[in-house]
Amino acid sequence: MNRKVVIGIDGGGSHTRILVVDEHGEALAYIETGGSNPYHHPDAGRHLQDGIHQALKIAQCTVEDVVSLTAGLAGLDEEKNYIWANQQLAATGIKGRISAVNDAFPAQVGAFLGEPGIVAIGGTGSIIYGRNECGEEQRNYSFEHYAPAAARFIGYDTVHRIIAGRYEQADQSFVGEVLSFFQLEEVNQLAQIGTRGFYEEATVRNRFFGQLAPLVTLAAERGVPLATQVCDHAADSVAIGISLVGSTFRSADIRVSCIGSVLLSTYMRNAVLQQLSIPNASDKKYQYSDTQVAPVVGAVIDAFNAVGMNPSTEYPPSLQRFVESNLIVQG
Repeated sequence: MNRKVVIGIDGGGSHTRILVVDEHGEALAYIETGGSNPYHHPDAGRHLQDGIHQALKIAQCTVEDVVSLTAGLAGLDEEKNYIWANQQLAATGIKGRISAVNDAFPAQVGAFLGEPGIVAIGGTGSIIYGRNECGEEQRNYSFEHYAPAAARFIGYDTVHRIIAGRYEQADQSFVGEVLSFFQLEEVNQLAQIGTRGFYEEATVRNRFFGQLAPLVTLAAERGVPLATQVCDHAADSVAIGISLVGSTFRSADIRVSCIGSVLLSTYMRNAVLQQLSIPNASDKKYQYSDTQVAPVVGAVIDAFNAVGMNPSTEYPPSLQRFVESNLIVQG
C-alpha cells in the first residue's frame, strides 16, 4: 500500500505508544510496547525501533511512506539524550521529517490542543511543562526545581520514613503492607537491605520502588497518616513547580492538567489542586482541565503541523477514540 503517513510516539519509562495515521487523519495502527527511556529500561532503543516497524507492518505501510514523525520521549533533558534519540529514529530507515522531543511537549499539545496551559506529569518520571500565551515553553527544570512525583520517589519516601521510624500506631497495618511488598516481616530487615542500597542494579531498584507507589496513593485515599504525609509532600512540590512555570504566563487564569499514574490517582490530583487553591502573594489562579487527547495523539498533531498538513478539525477526537479502542500490545 502506497500512502503518505505520519507517526506519533509517546515514549515513557514503562511504555511506548505508537500511532500511525494517514494523510487524511485516519488512524491505521496503534500499538504499545516496552519503555523507551534508556535510564529506566536497558532495551529502550530496541523497543522504540521495533515498535515503529511493527506499527508500520500493521498499517500495511513501509518506512518510505512516512513523511513526518514526532517522538515525545521521556528523559530528553540534555544534548546527549537527543543525540541518542535521533540515532535510534534514524536507524529505522525513515527518510521523512523526524523530530525527537521531550515527552512533555506532545503531552501539552494533547492536553490543550495548542492552547496555553501547563501539564504536570507524574508517572515513571516527573516534569512540569507549560506553553504560555506567547508560545514560549518553560519547564520547572529551568528553575532548578524537581517535583518528586515520579512513582519511585513516592516509594522511596515511604520506605525512608518507615526505616526512620516516622510513623504512628494508625500506620501499623500499612507498614505491614509495605513489609509484605518486600517479602519481609520486620522493619529492621528493611533497614538491613537498605544499608546495601536495596538492590544493586539501579534500573531494577527504581522499577521495584515505582511499583510500590499505587499502594501508597491508595492508602492515602483511606486516610493512612504516613501515606498522606508522603503524598502531600509530593503534591506540594508539584504545586510549587506549576506555580514556577505559571509565573511566565501573562494571564492570571491558567489551565492545568495532570498526566501519569501517580498524579492521576484520586488523592494526588486532589492534593495538588488543594495546594494550588491556597491563597498566596501571586495573582495566578489555576483551573484544572482534563486532557483533551492522549499525548500520542498530541505527537501526531505536531507531526502534521510540522509539514504543513491539516487533515481536518475533527481528526484529533477521532484518533482519541481509535486509541481508546484499538490497543495492540507488542513484546
